[in-house]
Amino acid sequence: MAAFSNDLFDLIRTMNASEKAYFKRYGYKTGARRQAYIDLFDALDRQEAYSEAALRKKFAPPNGFKSLSAAKNHLYHQVLNALMEYNADKSGEDKVLRRLQEVWFLKNRGLDDQCAKRLKVAWKTVDDLDQPAFSTALFPAEMALIPYTEEGFAERFNALEREKQRLSLLQNQNEYSLLYARMTQMVSTWGVIVRDPRHIEAVEGVLAHPLLQDESLALSFQAKYMLHSVNKILNQVICRYDTALEHARKAVVLHERYPELLGRHHRSYLMSLFNLLNDLVGGANSRNLNSGRIGFGQLSPKYRTPGSKWNAKPT
Repeated sequence: MAAFSNDLFDLIRTMNASEKAYFKRYGYKTGARRQAYIDLFDALDRQEAYSEAALRKKFAPPNGFKSLSAAKNHLYHQVLNALMEYNADKSGEDKVLRRLQEVWFLKNRGLDDQCAKRLKVAWKTVDDLDQPAFSTALFPAEMALIPYTEEGFAERFNALEREKQRLSLLQNQNEYSLLYARMTQMVSTWGVIVRDPRHIEAVEGVLAHPLLQDESLALSFQAKYMLHSVNKILNQVICRYDTALEHARKAVVLHERYPELLGRHHRSYLMSLFNLLNDLVGGANSRNLNSGRIGFGQLSPKYRTPGSKWNAKPT
């Protein structure tokens, strides 16, 4: 069970002070062995590097655990449950999963009216947080609420059509994910600049893919972002800097076209801004920036977009 012991050690190492305090206070509310498990937790927390031997010595029978492996297994699940409870609803994925749990819990209780209400909330959460992959878990609940009656068939057909459209969206996003993965593989294997004619030909082959030619072919925000990311990076890899810069600009503009999604995609927005500024400062367009202060309002008009936040004059 050494591998599982390492999992427990690694999990505890990720915890901050607040999470540790929460676990000790609420992870074990009752139980005859509560203090023994807290002691095991503290022992692992104090270790700089995992030591199975030290734990076996400290928690040997008769005062320790009859089976240290079983104790660590149990503690792992208690810590994981406490962490999930403490961090509930702190990420977009957590919020969507919580809504899904509510929907199915109420459905399984036979509370169909309440289930239908929470289902509307769940759909709104999925859309607001741009989490289309979770749609596939909501449609079965929606179908289960529609009665097999004459009146229900029209509603069922509408739901099936919407499910078809959602699945098409996911299929489209998957196509761009494959292109993105191919791009990542190329850069990881060949480096950020390629000179080998065979590698250049392979990169050009990816860039020629029909889905990378027009943003309108990307049906979701994520797909559009991957389109510009692949174009930006692969054009840069083969030294087409003007084209790479144009896609860096478009990636920033894309985020600003969807302000309601910035909270969810703030990291990719900041990365897009960084990439654009890095390209401008490092490339031929660096002359468009003042050497002392960089402000979005100082960008060359060629790279500005009407209504964009980075049109503002620097303060």
